[in-house]
Order: sequence, then structure tokens, then C-alpha cells
Amino acid sequence: MRSSLVLELDVMPAEMNPARLCDFAGRMVSAFTDRTLLLPRVDGGAPEPSILAGLDRHEDGRRWRLMLGESAVWSDGRPITAKDLLGTLETARRATGVNCWIGCLLQSARRVAADVVEVDLVRPMGCFPEILTTELFAPRSPRGQGAGTFSLVGHLGGGRSLALRRNAAGDMHWPDGPEDVIFVVTQSPEQGVRLFERGLLDVTCNPSLPDGALARYAGSAELRRGDLNLCGTLMFAAEDLRGVEHRARRQNIAAAIDRKALAERGLRPLVDFCDLWREPETEEPDAQFAAKMRWTRSLTLGYADFSPNGHIAERLAVQLTERLGVTVVSHRLDYQQYLACLARPCVDLLYALIQPAYPDPTSLFANLAASRWVDLSQTSYHRALAEAEAELEPRERLAACARLQHILDEEMPIVPLLRVSSKFLASSKAEDLRLGSDGILRPPSPTFDRMPVPEILAGGSSGLGDVSP
Repeated sequence: MRSSLVLELDVMPAEMNPARLCDFAGRMVSAFTDRTLLLPRVDGGAPEPSILAGLDRHEDGRRWRLMLGESAVWSDGRPITAKDLLGTLETARRATGVNCWIGCLLQSARRVAADVVEVDLVRPMGCFPEILTTELFAPRSPRGQGAGTFSLVGHLGGGRSLALRRNAAGDMHWPDGPEDVIFVVTQSPEQGVRLFERGLLDVTCNPSLPDGALARYAGSAELRRGDLNLCGTLMFAAEDLRGVEHRARRQNIAAAIDRKALAERGLRPLVDFCDLWREPETEEPDAQFAAKMRWTRSLTLGYADFSPNGHIAERLAVQLTERLGVTVVSHRLDYQQYLACLARPCVDLLYALIQPAYPDPTSLFANLAASRWVDLSQTSYHRALAEAEAELEPRERLAACARLQHILDEEMPIVPLLRVSSKFLASSKAEDLRLGSDGILRPPSPTFDRMPVPEILAGGSSGLGDVSP
């Protein structure tokens, strides 16, 4: 058993309760203190078993049966029961955090056996297994106890570090793992690399880590990359940029942005949200810059105060000023101000990093539908979203999402700019950590076979209760 494992964070998590998580740092810590019902696959395929050993679905896609596995235990080793699972689902349904829209998908749930719970959704959801990989569905007992490998001990170093200690679940899930895990907040991605090279960090966990700082590690086993991680976007909140009558102004802003000029090594141009799940294109189509329009006032542009957002915001401001003649004033927001601005707009434009809530193309489009930044009251958008979510095959869902992207392009309330892949330097002490398709590092889990293909249930056929519509 190793004594300790030290990992980097770029900011201190804003929230530790999985039902209210809203940031990459919080998700990284939660991966060690909590376990989700299902796990994102390392290779991006269908989710793997975790607390749940399997799923069955009714043919209409609205009713699902969740089956607990043998390794479903709380941090003290007690088994997680169907009653506990019902409590987790109810907590998710009543959640008020940034992903509360996911909990609203649940209509009802009931126990049909000692280790089986049946769930009714508000509408057919072919992507329900992917949704169950979110931290919103990580079980927490009424006393705040999680089901992860480690438990939170407290803050260290004047609030710049978090200390976790192995618990009884850890003895089952990672028997040769470390006794302690320490998360340390660094001042910059470059500082994280320096500390790693001095042996003071076992893992750098900074999603904005520039490739330039990693040149010497090209091809090295110590360099690991996440996949569907962060999407850099420009979001509109100015009143004179809303509404159909001002579509031309929004489209002028979108057309005036040169994504290639914004991109750096490790930041790739992103034409639309569907590109996160497609093979990367060799070259982005040339931007069609619009003619200058007459603007009546300046615009404010906000961004979160961590690398490389300031550099990107500066370039955005210059592009819009040069090509549209509008004055753009940048505002650097500390992390708490940035999160508050995401919840309630306080600037005209916001450069935001959006992470899919779950590893599926429908995630970003559903998240946008629930955002206060985006006025997507159109029936057509919500109808197209429901059709995409109902598709059982991920490829079919991606094709259905193309229609959603078309509606966004027409309305232009938000412009995809850059794709930011998570990058990690990991020493041999961290070689057991799993890198999921959502870009999050997690402790190893008990060995399972792949998730069984969901059985199509007919009314009452399994003997576990009536599952007819």
C-alpha cells in the first residue's frame, strides 16, 4: 500500500455535494469520495457497471429497471440497498444545482425487489445509461456519507489543499492503493509541471495545461489525455443581442470571430457542438466575416481568471473591435464571480468553458435548454431534443443532434469556439487511475464484465412486478 498520492487542481472546488457539482475541480475530487451509479467507459463506449450491475428497459424507453451489484457499498462497507437507491433518486429529483434539469427527468421510482428499483421517466430516454454516469446520481446517505474509495478529512495549507483518507470501501475497491490522497491548488499550469518534475506532485490535473509545457513528454507514458472534456464558447446576454429582430447582430458577432486565430496548441477550433463527438476535421472552413454594423454602445466581455482564458478573451475583444467597430471591455472574474455569472448573467458576453454533464452529444444541448443565458423557448428545439434523447443508438443520437445545432446556428445565442482536451502528467504511483471518456481521473473499480445489453421488458414478464405501460 502506498502512503499518499498528491494531485493538482487549478481551483478549489466550489461545491463538494455531488447533487450540486458544477465544475471540473469538484468532479475530480468527487471521483475519489463518491461513486456514480454507472461509470463512463475508458474507450468512450457504453457505460460500465459500478454501483449498478445492470439495467433493463421497457420497450417504450420510459421505464427502466436498475439492479444493484455486489460491490455497492457505502464508505464504511455497509451494503447499499434498494431503499438507499430510492433516496438517491429522490435527492436527484429535488436537486437545485446546475444539473437540476437532469433530476427533473425522473417521474417516479419504486422498489420491486431487495436489490432492484424501477424508474419511470417523464419521456423516453435512450441515453438514460449515460445520464446515470453523472455525479448527480452518486449515492449520499442522510449523514453525508458517500460510496467512494476515500473520505474527506479536511482542508490543509490555509485552504489551498484538500486531504482525503482511505475508507472501508477503499479496501475493497483499491486494496493496494494509497492511504491518503491530497489535492493541491497551484497558481498556474506551469507551476504544476514544475512541481511534478520535482516529485512533489504525482498527477497534474489542470484541464488548461498548455501543450508547450509538455513538449518534453511527447510520447511519454507519463502524459495522458482525456477526451470529451471542455468546450470553450461565447455566450450572449446583452438585451440588444436577444430576440429574432436582432439576429443579424448576433450573426455578425459569430461571423467576425476567427477560431483559428484563437486556437493554440492543445486548443482546437470547434465548428459546432456535434464536433465534440465526431472525428476532428483536418481544416475548419474559412470564416465569412460580415460587414461592420452600427453599434450604439460598448459590450462587456467576462471570463474566468485562470489560464488561458485571459489570452483568449483579449483576442476576442480585438477581433470584434477590428471587424465590427464595437468597443469591447474585458472583465476578469474570480472563480466565484464566474460561477455566479453562469447562473445569472452580469456581462454582455461571457467566454465560458462548458463540460458535458454526461458523455453523450445530447448532454450539451439539454444543458443549454436549461440555461438562463439561452432563450430557446422554441417548440422546435425542445421537440428535436426529445427526439434525440429517445434514440437508443449513440450514432443515431448524434445525427439527431445535428438538427439542434442547426437551430442554434439560426438563433445564435451561443457560439462554439474551442475544444479543450484534459491533459495529465501521471507518475508511476498513479498508473492505476482510470481516465474515463468524460476526461475525469478516477480510482480503479472492481473488475466487471461489460454492462449487459438491456433486456426489453414486457409487462410482468420477469416476476418482479408489473412493468406494463
